[in-house]
Amino acid sequence: MDIVGAFFLFLFLLVLTVSNILFLKSLNKNEITHFKYKLIFFVMCLVSLFATVLTYYFFNKYILFGLFKIQMINSSYNARFTAVSSIGILNIIGNFLILKFYLKKIYLKEKNIKTKEIELIGTE
Repeated sequence: MDIVGAFFLFLFLLVLTVSNILFLKSLNKNEITHFKYKLIFFVMCLVSLFATVLTYYFFNKYILFGLFKIQMINSSYNARFTAVSSIGILNIIGNFLILKFYLKKIYLKEKNIKTKEIELIGTE
């Protein structure tokens, strides 16, 4: 791995870290501190990263090269920058959407649990 690859790896780790920090801040804001939510979100971020890499690989191999006969030279810096920027943008969008929908699910679940506890206390 050369210096450009190390820089791209650092960027992906930065995106993963920032999305998890945003998730933790939003959980702490609403006083939800379950470890399983944090672990599940971290795993979903990793799956999102691998899914975007696989999507780019299959798009490059089967769509660009298979159908249109367009082959990007993988050793050039322009092709590497294009690949990493497209994967990075898709990963950021994916992590943001996962963050939004997973937080919504957690909030609804926690709200229902608190409501049921209040109803049980009121009926006794």
